Amino acid sequence: MWLSLAVITLAGAVLRFAALRYQPTVTFDGTEYVRFADALAHGHGFASVFAPGYPLLAALARLVVPDRVGAAVAVSMLAGIALPVVVWTLARSPLGERGALLPALACALHPELARHSAITMSESAYIMLLYLALAMLARTPAGARGGVKGILAGLALGSAYAVRPEGLVAAIALAVAGGLAAASGRQARASVMVPALACALMVLACVVWYHATLGQWTLTPKVAALHAAAGDWRAAEPRLGAPVVAEAPLAARLLPAVRAWPANAWTQAQALLWSWPWPL
Repeated sequence: MWLSLAVITLAGAVLRFAALRYQPTVTFDGTEYVRFADALAHGHGFASVFAPGYPLLAALARLVVPDRVGAAVAVSMLAGIALPVVVWTLARSPLGERGALLPALACALHPELARHSAITMSESAYIMLLYLALAMLARTPAGARGGVKGILAGLALGSAYAVRPEGLVAAIALAVAGGLAAASGRQARASVMVPALACALMVLACVVWYHATLGQWTLTPKVAALHAAAGDWRAAEPRLGAPVVAEAPLAARLLPAVRAWPANAWTQAQALLWSWPWPL
């Protein structure tokens, strides 16, 4: 079993190193991540709409990889290589050790996951941390989540949020599910509260960071981007000399975004099928 998992992990690593030859290592957003990490490596703040988690990991990686772009890619690469093992650990309970090899193989060979492992973007690290938190929670009995294992799982979930704000959605969903289970007497409240508090500490640290660098109390500065998709992307582009228009309140932007969600979700589903059709 372990040999099979090792072969799958090795295959994923080979695919990701091969992707380095065919993908740009610095994307448009990646340039800001690199500058963000560079500022952190030198002990400076950096005002950005991006979460600080991935740049912090890239700054730490510079202790081993001096090149600032190489350090950011190394974080994505290591996260992508580790993902099949994490997914296998998560899938062991419902599928068994042998059955869990299938989703691990899918993660190892999926071209989009390999591509994100070869660039300076946060997706690879986010996915790995999110599934690591889920695997830790799944493999820890409810009675033991009130101890060190629960703290580590909560910190992993909070770290996923620190890398990408979407992690907060998963954290809230898990907290609600755990709260319902505790209310029904199926598990102790401590098994829910301890991971939740550990996660909340990471969230609070990010909120303080946003206030210190941007001057606003927010869970993510990206709420400004919440709006219905424009029919033509040029319509949303800023114009030189155009008058400054105040952003509409979040509540006013929320309803059009919700209305546009089904069409956007279908478009995303089609893109997913285009990227890797026959295995799906």
